[in-house]
Formats: sequence, C-alpha cells, structure tokens
Amino acid sequence: MENVDKVTIIAAYSDRTSNWIATDSAGSYLTTTWDLGTKLIHKENYTLGNAGSYRTGDLIEEYEFPDEIRGIDDLREFRDILREIMIEDGAPMNAESSETVFHAVDIIIVSPYGIFTIDEDYQLHIMNNLEYYACGSGMDIALGSLLTSKLCSAEGEKAVTMACEAAILHCTTCGGEIFTKGWEKKSLEERNKSS
Repeated sequence: MENVDKVTIIAAYSDRTSNWIATDSAGSYLTTTWDLGTKLIHKENYTLGNAGSYRTGDLIEEYEFPDEIRGIDDLREFRDILREIMIEDGAPMNAESSETVFHAVDIIIVSPYGIFTIDEDYQLHIMNNLEYYACGSGMDIALGSLLTSKLCSAEGEKAVTMACEAAILHCTTCGGEIFTKGWEKKSLEERNKSS
C-alpha cells in the first residue's frame, strides 16, 4: 500500500459543554497540495479525522466499526478492526528486526464521551486531561492555537476553526475550506448506562 497523499490538519477541542473536531480541505504529497473536500468521517455516534493516507480514510468509510466510542474498550475494538483492514489492504504485518510497524494512521476521534487518538503505531490515547489535540503537517501550529484557546476559555467551534486557520496561514501544505463538527458532552454516568 502506497502513501500517495496526506491529510494536512485535524484539530480537536473540548469546551464546557461539547467536544469539537475540524479539518481543512487540503491534501498533500511532497510539495503538491490539492483540495479534497471534507476529510471528516461521520459515524452514527462519533466523528473522526485521519491525517495519514487518504486511502486509510476510504477504508474507514467502507468497513463496519463500533457504533460508539465511549472509552478504551471501544477504542481498542476500533483499532483492532482498523489494523486488520490495513494489513488486508497491503500494509506490513510485522516490522523488520527491532523496528516498529508504522501504518498510514494518525486518527482523532471525537464523540460525546471525549477526544481519542490512534497513532501510526496503533497506540491509543484518551485526552481526558489535555482536552485538545491536533495531528497532520500543521499540528504544531494548531496545538499552539488550541492552547491559547484553552487558556482563554474559548468555545469549541471557534477554537478548532482558529486552529485550522492558523495552520493554513503558516503551513504550506494546509489550505482550503474548514469543516467542523461538534458533539454535546455526555457524563460519566451516561457513558456507563450505554455500556
């Protein structure tokens, strides 16, 4: 499986009442950038963005995944399905000697229950304490913008939009239209009831 294109900025942010995700519409390969439209993938009870290969996003749209992402168990199930699909699609199963297997996966998932990430080596993260995250080539710029938003107690949609705008202004591979999606937060009690 070849990585011929990359998604360029995904930003996520949690405010008092909701969890938000945003992306630009640019895709890039080396020094070439083009408009891909929205790169957010909407499932029934969560939205995700992938800053790895656009092919990974296509695979995620084609296959069945958990209906909800409430916590680590759902995230593990999502990861295991994704890894299997990536290997079936041609990604390496094992690494050479002491290396780590990396796939074109750099995912942020936003649901009513929080912000979750899956890295290219399939490590899982629940962003309970940080409350914001970004990935893609504009990540560093977006993280700075998200930190500023958090320090100023900015509302979610404004925070993720400003993070994408900052990445577009300062990263040559980011660009185009900005797409956002928010989820009203659910409490820990609500999370446990739906388990």
